[in-house]
Amino acid sequence: MDAVVAHSISCLPWVFATGSGAVSVFTGLAGISFAMAVQLAMNVSSTRAWLGHAAPEPLRSTFKGWLIAGVPGLVWIAPHFKSLLAGLWIALLLTPWFVLLMCRIR
Repeated sequence: MDAVVAHSISCLPWVFATGSGAVSVFTGLAGISFAMAVQLAMNVSSTRAWLGHAAPEPLRSTFKGWLIAGVPGLVWIAPHFKSLLAGLWIALLLTPWFVLLMCRIR
């Protein structure tokens, strides 16, 4: 249940921003894709820690999160990809930091 609530918390601002017209539909979909990728990367790292793996692997978790959750969402908005490139790089570069932060909190 915690994973579902955490994912909802990270995606709902994008849903509300898109629904209110504050951001375009494509920006909202990209934001949800970014949130899903970061959330999955943090879940991978947390699960590994819970299973007893001592050292976090932020790059492995980032790769897995973006491959499974981020890339499929970005395929839908491929025609508008250029306008979202800066946000994509920021989200991609910050994901390992969030993974390490998650490991420090537990």
